[in-house]
Amino acid sequence: MEIQQKVKILHLIDTDGLGGAQTLLRNHLLKASAYDEHVMYLRRKADSEYYTKRNFHYTQSKAKYSLKQLTEIRNWIYQWNPAIVHCHLSKSLILGILIKHKYPHIAVIHHEHGEVLERNSLNSLIYRMLLRAARKKLDRFVAVSPPVEQVLTKTIGISKNKLRLIENFFIPPANPEKYLPNNTQRRDETDKKTFYIGYAGRLSKTKNLDTLLYAATMLDFPFKLLIAGMGEDKKRLIQLAQKLNIKDKAIFTGYQQDIGSFYHLLDIYVQPSLSEAFGLSLFEAMSVGIPVIASDIPVHKYYLNNGKLGLIFKRGEGSDLAQKIKQLLNHQDIMARLKRNGPLKSRQYSYNAFRKNLHLLYDDMVYAQRLKAGFD
Repeated sequence: MEIQQKVKILHLIDTDGLGGAQTLLRNHLLKASAYDEHVMYLRRKADSEYYTKRNFHYTQSKAKYSLKQLTEIRNWIYQWNPAIVHCHLSKSLILGILIKHKYPHIAVIHHEHGEVLERNSLNSLIYRMLLRAARKKLDRFVAVSPPVEQVLTKTIGISKNKLRLIENFFIPPANPEKYLPNNTQRRDETDKKTFYIGYAGRLSKTKNLDTLLYAATMLDFPFKLLIAGMGEDKKRLIQLAQKLNIKDKAIFTGYQQDIGSFYHLLDIYVQPSLSEAFGLSLFEAMSVGIPVIASDIPVHKYYLNNGKLGLIFKRGEGSDLAQKIKQLLNHQDIMARLKRNGPLKSRQYSYNAFRKNLHLLYDDMVYAQRLKAGFD
C-alpha cells in the first residue's frame, strides 16, 4: 500500500548506549524513512553523538523509574499525535500498556529483543508476567529471531496473528573486502605464530566471559585473548584474569569504534553467551571471514545451522570450548570452510531486508487504523 503522507511513528526505549537494541534502533533512525520516525529515550545513560539529531529525543529524568517520564511522554504524545508507538525493552513495555489504555486509537507495538529468553531471576519472572498482561492489550509484537518467536508463542501465549518475525540487521565494515581471509599482512611478522582469539560486546554476566577465560587457561600454544567492549562486569573479569594468571594474555581493549579493524586482528571469534536473541557481533565477525565458535543456546544453533557455519560448544563448559579452539587451530580445512561460508550467511541480514519487513508491518497497521476509522 502506498503511503500518501508520512505517518508518525514514535519509538520508546529505556536508555541510549551501546546495547544491541539501542544500536539497532539508532542505526535505523539514522536512515531515511518513508515514515516520520522519532525515538524517545526514557533516560540518558551515556553521551551520544546523535543527541542533537532532529528525530532523537530524551526525557529530562535521570532516574530509572520516574513519574516525570510519564508526564513528559504523555505531553509529547498529546502534542505530536503519533499513529504508532513502537516499544523496545522492558520499561517501554510498561509504558506501552499504559499508552494503549489511555489512547486506544494509537496502535502499539512491542519489539521483543530477547529479554524473554532470560530466566531464573525475579526480573525475568516479572517481565514474563508483563508480557502475558500485554498480549491481549497491545496491537502487535515483533520477534527478532525464530527462537524468540517460539518462546513468545509457546511460553507467553501470544497469538500468531499478532506476532511478526522481523530479524535483526547488522552493518558490516565500510570496506569488508580488506578484512576478508587470505590477507597475510594482518599482523607483524614477529607475531604470526600467536593465535588471536576475540570477543566483542557487552561485558555482563549474561555474556558468560568467565567460560572464555577459564578455557584460555587450558590452551597449550601461544595465544592472545582480545576482549572488546564495556559493561558492569569489566572490573570483575579483569580480576578473574589476574587470578587465573592470564593477565598478560587477556587484553581488555574497551569499546572499539572501528570494529572491522578489531576483527581484522583475530584468527577466531568466540561468543560464549548464556542468552542471546540474535547475536550482532557473531554476524559482524562472520561477515569479514572470521571463523566463529559459540555456545549451544538455541539462537546460536539456529543461525550456525547446528555447527555447519561455526563450531558449537556446551555452554558454561570451558574444557569443551578449549577443545573446540584447538580443533580449529589443528584443522585448517575447517577454518577455510568457515571463512568461506561466513560472509555468505551474514549477507542475508541486511538493513534493506529489515526495513522492508518493518515497513510492511507499519503499512498493515496504518491500513487497519484507516479501516477502523472509516476512511477506506
